[in-house]
Amino acid sequence: MLQLKTFPKGGIHPSQQKISAQASITYGEIPKQLLIPVNQHIGRTANVVVKKNDVVKRGQLLAQASGFISSNVHAPVDGKVMKVFRFSLLGGAIGEVIQIQPDEPGKSYREVLEQDVELSVDLNKLTAEEIRKRIQEAGIVGMGGAGFPTHVKLSPPPEKKIDALIINGAECEPYITADHRIMVEQPAQIIQGIKILKKLFPEVPVYIGIEDNKPDALNMMDKAAAREEGIFVVPLKAKYPQGGEKQLIKAVLNREVPSKGLPMDVGVIVQNVATVLAIRNVFYHNRPLLERVVTVSGSLVEHPGNILLPIGTPVSYIMDKFNIDRERVRLLLAGGPMMGRTCHSFESPISKTTSALLFFDEKAFVQRQENPCLRCGNCVSVCPMGLDVAIYVQMIQKNKLDDYVKEHIMDCIECGSCTYVCPANRRLVHWMRLGKRIIKREN
Repeated sequence: MLQLKTFPKGGIHPSQQKISAQASITYGEIPKQLLIPVNQHIGRTANVVVKKNDVVKRGQLLAQASGFISSNVHAPVDGKVMKVFRFSLLGGAIGEVIQIQPDEPGKSYREVLEQDVELSVDLNKLTAEEIRKRIQEAGIVGMGGAGFPTHVKLSPPPEKKIDALIINGAECEPYITADHRIMVEQPAQIIQGIKILKKLFPEVPVYIGIEDNKPDALNMMDKAAAREEGIFVVPLKAKYPQGGEKQLIKAVLNREVPSKGLPMDVGVIVQNVATVLAIRNVFYHNRPLLERVVTVSGSLVEHPGNILLPIGTPVSYIMDKFNIDRERVRLLLAGGPMMGRTCHSFESPISKTTSALLFFDEKAFVQRQENPCLRCGNCVSVCPMGLDVAIYVQMIQKNKLDDYVKEHIMDCIECGSCTYVCPANRRLVHWMRLGKRIIKREN
């Protein structure tokens, strides 16, 4: 029997709740209004290049990257710019949005996509410079949650020799199944995207990491990859946070990214499967990043599913689509229950990084009393980075961040495993995040 690969340190096994795993991707309609966030990425905020009353076409530039580590933003549909203003984003932050009134509200987004002509792509004619430039122009960012501009990731310094690419199909967070469905339904298209990446790094092997709780995705991707040279599917043990970059690299290649280091420091570049598909669409449809698949699930969703929506779709549209009772929503999460962020407005829009929206009622959301530390060590044993979480949190609470803590706390990946296992119900990951912010401010 094939031994499943995984990372050695820590990890947990939360209830998977992959209720929507067998729900095929459906297509939403164009809502009555779109609120396009200007900043959907790590790095400098893009500069808005449209104004009120401008008529825009699908794929037109709305906001231009303001530096190398920044990202373009485009119009998902034809319409008219109503205004540019600051608004509540998913996760609670306030940011600039561009309000667009679509020309054809109610039209199936599937019809919109069907209007895109599939282009013939000759990979032999594509240069590495052209590939990076087109990915940059298309506003492609990491769609697994971080939103790091993809062209930056694909442009390592000359001294960083890349000898492996890893495609992240782990999707280890409970509830989320968007990547799962992409792999099941569009394996050939993902392979096309991978072959474009291979043009940037010739002769470099590509490993597609998929957890073993997705046998259909493993099967479909394995069949698609079998016809290609240098592309390998790697079955992974279902364990959280298997999808973390550092954990994935350790599992697949047995390489350890150094403290404060990046995957390129060990010769690796990691890309999410949805990002790879978006790269494919740049070349095969001349399409910027305009839409994404979102898992809609939680205790208030009678029929959980995966839906393809234009960027900027308000949460309220999704609630109507899935018949979610607003009065019963006790908790709304953007992302999964482990690393997702609480949302406070039903009018907040989805962005390039919104993998899931989870709706929970009073029964499903129990806020437990926080108690003093029991010194049990559970948080330390499950930390995938091997951090002394309890000690670090104590130092943060006392505002006594010595050099040792400052040196290591930045390695925290904020996976939430420590909070999950704490018998005292301590919000450990909250304090770790706070400590990291304090150190960043000091620097």
